Amino acid sequence: MVALTVLLPVRDGEATLDAAISSIRRQSFRDFELLVLDDGSRDASPDIATRHAAEDPRVRLLANPASGIVAALNFGIESAQAPLVARMDADDIALPERFERQLARLAAEPELLVLGTATIRIDAQGRRLSVATPPVDPAELARVLERVNAIAHPTVVMRKAALQAVGSYRRAYLRAEDYDLWLRLAERGKLSNLAEPLLEYRIGGPFRPQAFARQVLSEMAARAAARLRRNGGTDPTGAWDDIDADGLAALGIGKEAVAAEIARRALQMARQFRKLGDGEGYRAALQLADAQPRPGIAGVAGYALRRLKARL
Repeated sequence: MVALTVLLPVRDGEATLDAAISSIRRQSFRDFELLVLDDGSRDASPDIATRHAAEDPRVRLLANPASGIVAALNFGIESAQAPLVARMDADDIALPERFERQLARLAAEPELLVLGTATIRIDAQGRRLSVATPPVDPAELARVLERVNAIAHPTVVMRKAALQAVGSYRRAYLRAEDYDLWLRLAERGKLSNLAEPLLEYRIGGPFRPQAFARQVLSEMAARAAARLRRNGGTDPTGAWDDIDADGLAALGIGKEAVAAEIARRALQMARQFRKLGDGEGYRAALQLADAQPRPGIAGVAGYALRRLKARL
């Protein structure tokens, strides 16, 4: 049995997949298997993974035809041979000491269920932009998670038994499947991050307004469902296939709150795109924020003030 299983889902990632797989193969910690979970790619991604598998027996390509990332990851978890499961994305780069550092910490603290790391943000061309350091103290991280996702998904190593105990990823939480998982795991044990940046995390890329709005809805639902569980209520979302306005209403979140949150988050994205010099992404994010309904004069004035403060 290997010590670690690495899950790398990919769909049409030929531009960056080779570098991502190579960064895993170069890890100083060697006792792992890498499962490349192909989610219906129509490009050369399967060929790239197949070449790496021919060169390195630790690499395996598993097909999961266009079922989505949640199904791919859950399939990977069930296929994992190791008690520890790591995540990796097809457009990121793992630094050579990543697994060595994380497994040492997990061995020293068996109560830790999830361990992420700080990240080095890179642009589409791979140029380093900044370092993002998340909360590292488990108690502080648990508090922050009640408000925002503070664990970078592709940086984590997780205990497989803990994942299976909470039902792994849930299909309704598209684009926030990781955040929902952290909130559920935090109810069972400690989660933490390493302050050391051990992954180059690619940001930017095409801004898809519909997908972004869907992510915001999923994040809002994850927080609301977690509040229900903390207060002794029943979380209905485990049986859901999707998150929509009606579902959020059942969780006590009205349409006005949804629109306000989408606008707030889209303004944040617009600022990020402007810093990156991505005019197309900037305009698309700003258009999404401007398009959200704002009831009454107070709502319109409040948004105009936030937009002004953001210098957008």
